[in-house]
Amino acid sequence: MSDLTDYDDLATRTLALEHLYSATEWEAVAIRARDLIDEVHFLGVDPREHAAERMMTMQISRAEDEIIPPRADLARGAIAMAAALVYVGRVTP
Repeated sequence: MSDLTDYDDLATRTLALEHLYSATEWEAVAIRARDLIDEVHFLGVDPREHAAERMMTMQISRAEDEIIPPRADLARGAIAMAAALVYVGRVTP
């Protein structure tokens, strides 16, 4: 994992948006967080490292899109939020 400060900042910025999620959207986040934990177990990797990579992937994906379809953005947001929750230890293996 590279510079932790970048990942810490990305997690902080992502989690600052958690109040915008509806109950239904939180269900999607919870499912993705469980999936991320399953991936960690399957791959045998560090949870924070894997979550950091996932957060960065979602950030890059958003930055590369000129036009973001609403459903794709919601899905990426749920994945990024799930990864941030794992990264900061609010969801653990």
